[in-house]
Amino acid sequence: MRPQRILIAPWLLPSHVMPHLAIAEALVRRGHRVSFYAEPAAAKNARLVGCTPIEVPEGNVLRRLFGATTTAHFVGGLDYLNQRVAPHLARVLARGRFDGVVVDCMHLGAALAAQASGLPWASVALTPSLLSPMGRKGAQNQLPNLALRKKLGLPPSETGSLEQGNSPLLHLLAWSDEFDLRATPKSWVHLGPLNWEIPTPPPAWARKLGKKRPLVLVALSTFPLDALEDANRWYAHCCIQGLGTLPVDAVVTYADQYPEEVPGNVRIDAEIRHSQILPRASLLISQGGWGILSRAMARGIPALTVPMAMDQAVGARLARKAGFGHTVALARLSPKALANAAARLLDDRCPERRAATGVARKVLKLGGARQAARLVSELLR
Repeated sequence: MRPQRILIAPWLLPSHVMPHLAIAEALVRRGHRVSFYAEPAAAKNARLVGCTPIEVPEGNVLRRLFGATTTAHFVGGLDYLNQRVAPHLARVLARGRFDGVVVDCMHLGAALAAQASGLPWASVALTPSLLSPMGRKGAQNQLPNLALRKKLGLPPSETGSLEQGNSPLLHLLAWSDEFDLRATPKSWVHLGPLNWEIPTPPPAWARKLGKKRPLVLVALSTFPLDALEDANRWYAHCCIQGLGTLPVDAVVTYADQYPEEVPGNVRIDAEIRHSQILPRASLLISQGGWGILSRAMARGIPALTVPMAMDQAVGARLARKAGFGHTVALARLSPKALANAAARLLDDRCPERRAATGVARKVLKLGGARQAARLVSELLR
């Protein structure tokens, strides 16, 4: 098969860019020429995996999304992004002599541009919450896209905005079928987790952790909206002080200043990569975002979740349903409650630990990014 010229367009959030870099890298390894359509911050990583970066217009749109205080503001940010991206990407595809496109189904502007191009295109869904009633009726489904479709030469559509991002040719799901929230068409393929990070060895201090006592990773490096800053600070406080009472090593990826004394067994580091800690971790504590849960399940690590907003409650519920997760509600969170839940999950006899091993075995068999690259290659053959 001759090499194909493929453009990949993820949604702009880092948690969406990384999985698409995994697919991009796998396509490059198959000999394809891949362009990566993203913000300037992603250009270095795109080059690292062998892609040619193409910069999206209005790169500061992320602040519009994360600075939102209401759903209406968030929808406005999404609409602004789509109105800017769709015509620009349509022009890129028209002059780029591409053979095919891979888009994040959440990136409606990119998906509509792919449809308008007439090229074969595949879509990628990164979280099962997109199949939930919340996902199908959520913020992006409220976007007024009729004018945008007309601008691109597309007929009106009666489906919701999120469904318009799903390719009828090939739709790739970054989870296994046990996490499906409804029946899926035959053209939808389960890949399992799509995990990618810059291959970086852990620093010397991190290599010493987890040897004499369990290592806990607390993933607090991002939170959904600026309006949740106070809740996130309380969450961080409960994790730091609660884990300080247990015989564990703990790494907390928290970006804000912590005003109180940090226990001696807890280290706060906003720069450490999850991939530098997870290989030796015995427990993940997170808000329930599907990206970090996918990393935990691929390594057979149980998860303690405290969901705060958006689709985190869905991720937490699915982790519980699969047996490897336990949730503490934010309203009931305290250092003691956090410590008690963590101590139970660290017990080798707890059912969540056994379930996590089984989930890892199943999802890794699906092939992940390598399977995605094979299917996209077949689509463009």
